[in-house]
Amino acid sequence: MTRPSRPLNPQAVSAADDAFYANHPELVQDGRRVPLSASDPSQAALREEWNALYAQHNGQLDPDPPPAKRPDDPVQPSPCEPCVPASSVTLSLGKAKLTLKHDRETRLEIVVAPAACIVESCLIEIRRASAAAWCTLSTNQVEDPWQAKIAGKFKLRAKATVCGTEHTSAEVDLEVQFPQYSEIVADATVVANTDAAWTATLADCTETPTNQRRERGFWIELDTTADSYQSGPLVLGAFGGPTAGASVPLPTRPADTPDPPDPCAAGAVYRVASFHTHTPTEFRAAANPPGTVRPIGPSGADQRIDTSDDVPGVVYDYVESPAGSGSIPLGHPKSGAAQRYHSQGKTRRTTPP
Repeated sequence: MTRPSRPLNPQAVSAADDAFYANHPELVQDGRRVPLSASDPSQAALREEWNALYAQHNGQLDPDPPPAKRPDDPVQPSPCEPCVPASSVTLSLGKAKLTLKHDRETRLEIVVAPAACIVESCLIEIRRASAAAWCTLSTNQVEDPWQAKIAGKFKLRAKATVCGTEHTSAEVDLEVQFPQYSEIVADATVVANTDAAWTATLADCTETPTNQRRERGFWIELDTTADSYQSGPLVLGAFGGPTAGASVPLPTRPADTPDPPDPCAAGAVYRVASFHTHTPTEFRAAANPPGTVRPIGPSGADQRIDTSDDVPGVVYDYVESPAGSGSIPLGHPKSGAAQRYHSQGKTRRTTPP
């Protein structure tokens, strides 16, 4: 049995790796080369094949020295497998941009060369791009899939110990962004919760007493530990009469929980969109001049507030009537067609640094 001479020839290592994996495509999984074990007896022939390829490309080999044997020892000890030092350690990242909940999975792998190396221990670490402190994301060589649960712009690196020496990879960039408006309003829980708020808004609109109506609102939250949307505390606007406008005092976007979350945290609760309803006009016609209308969809104030809060807004309101008018008349039936509108201050909340 032979083994590579020290120090290793990097060019010969690279050429031997290329030739070896070309001969053994079964050891390439999802485009990643599976390292050989330095101790598995079933792979002894494969290790000898790699050594032969290393020698063919000008790599030097040494024969294994026979193990020492005491004269009175009746059993010849088995030779130890040689320790092959690492020439490089890199962190492979399947995707460099993820979205919480909707596209949050990627593959992380510590790749050690040459293939004959045996990894004794490893770490995958992460930090915010705006901070210096690292935390341990994994002690596995491969995480597939790894699921992002914290939003931000991050740096990742790998550490691998081979032959008693720790090697650190170059840093790689990862961005985990918030969901965008179209993803949020397509979620079944968001649809159910906003539909229920619209139904309650219609029930609040009565001809008697006092021809009243009011808006309802809440923050749409994303709990990344549960990987689900939920509604924040309900906020009710004041009841208004037939000639007055309507509004709801939704508070400024609340802080995240926790604020800010650690990059290695199990999850967080984020406020990712605002939501409120507009009100029916069915019982307002008699108290206003004939032909009076009100615009439908997000108001300029809605969009300014959502821009200030750095979120997309969701507004539940009627479909315009007649088509192309951008409004509904006072006296429009409260059972009329309605929909969710995008208050286009933002498409998605900005990724934290």
